[in-house]
Amino acid sequence: MENEYGSLPLNTNDDMVACRHALRELARKLGFSVIGSTALVASVGELARNALAYGGGARVTWEVRREGGKIGVRMTFEARGQTVPLEAPAFHAGGALRDAKRLVHEFASDPNAGAGSYVIVTCWR
Repeated sequence: MENEYGSLPLNTNDDMVACRHALRELARKLGFSVIGSTALVASVGELARNALAYGGGARVTWEVRREGGKIGVRMTFEARGQTVPLEAPAFHAGGALRDAKRLVHEFASDPNAGAGSYVIVTCWR
């Protein structure tokens, strides 16, 4: 399959829309169910909004993963600044990260990684 990986900037709301569209199309090509595709795209939206609002923008990269007969998409969001930590109060934007965490199969983050921060998520088909 071509385009097994990709990368887009997240500097504007239009960038977020383009990212969601690209990953929705990738999920479709990989045979994700409607529910699986929706969860993947919703997690992208939550993480992109957090990176735009609190991280000063970001870059999202993705790659198709194949492990033990499973196929999935791993996405890395690298923000320029510090994003809101998962431990933030529920009424705070940290809720967006918790929501994204519930939508994916694997989630790792470091909101305090030096000058920037990152979140890595994987959705399996």
